[in-house]
Amino acid sequence: MANTNIFQNILIWALPASGKSEIMAFLRGLTPGKRDGLHIGNLVEIDDYPRVASFFEIDDEREANGKPRLFTRTQTYDEGGILDPGTWDDLDQHLNFQYKKALAKNPNLHEISTVLLECARGGPQNAEFPLPHGYQQTLRNLRPEILEHAAILYVKVTPEESRKKNDARYDPKDPHGILAHRVPTSVMLNDYGCDDVEWMINQSSSNHFGYVQTPSKLLVPIVVFDNQDDKTSFVREKGLSEQARKEKSELLYDALENALHSLFQKYRFVSDTSHQY
Repeated sequence: MANTNIFQNILIWALPASGKSEIMAFLRGLTPGKRDGLHIGNLVEIDDYPRVASFFEIDDEREANGKPRLFTRTQTYDEGGILDPGTWDDLDQHLNFQYKKALAKNPNLHEISTVLLECARGGPQNAEFPLPHGYQQTLRNLRPEILEHAAILYVKVTPEESRKKNDARYDPKDPHGILAHRVPTSVMLNDYGCDDVEWMINQSSSNHFGYVQTPSKLLVPIVVFDNQDDKTSFVREKGLSEQARKEKSELLYDALENALHSLFQKYRFVSDTSHQY
C-alpha cells in the first residue's frame, strides 16, 4: 500500500544546467527525516541523461573504428546532438522501462519510496507551440501508472541563463558527467532554445491553474521552482567553507520546502478526486 504522506512520483523538469541535477544530489544527501519534511521518501532516481551519454560513447567508439555513427553527431564545443528526432520518444520510453524495472524489483516500492524521473526537453528559439519533442510529448509517452500518481517540479531559469550555466559547469576532465557535461552551442539553441512548460500551464482552465493536462486528459500538478537567482550551483562547488555550505543548504532546503509543500497539496487533491477534466 502506497504511503499517502509522500509523493509517489516526481517528474523533475528543466532546461540543461538549470539546477535539477544539483537538486537531485542535494536530496540524495539529506537524512530521511529531512526528506520527510519535503514529502519525499527513500529516493529511487531515474534519469535519461546516462542513456544519452552512452549513445555518444558508443558512437565515438564506432567512429574511432571507422564505422558510421548510429545515434549522435560528433560532439564539439559548438556542434553535436541527436541524429534521429525519434530518439526523444525513445528516451521517454527509457524512463518507462526503468520505472517498470524498479517496480518489478520491488512491488512495494511506494510504501517507503519516491521515484524521481529527471529529463530535459524543449525546442528551437522562438518556436511555435506545441513543440514536436517538448514536455507535452513526454506526457503523451509516459505510462499511465507513472502519471496517475505524479507531480511535476519545474526548475525555471531563462534560456539565456541556462546557456550561461551550461558553459560554467563544464569540466573537461568529466565531459559526460551528470554535473559537469556541456551541451554544444547548436543543441542549446535548437533543442533547448525554449520549452513548453509555461505554455502548458497557461492552457489549463482557470479552475485547474497549477496543473497540466496530459493528452489523455489526466491532471498532473506542477510547481515552478524559480532558480534564476541560482540557489543550487553550490552543490557542485568544492571550495566552499563549511559555514557557507551550511547557509546555502538551509536556503535551498527552505525554498524546496515551500515549493514542495504547495505541490503536495495539489497532489493530494488529484489523489483524492478524479484525475481528469
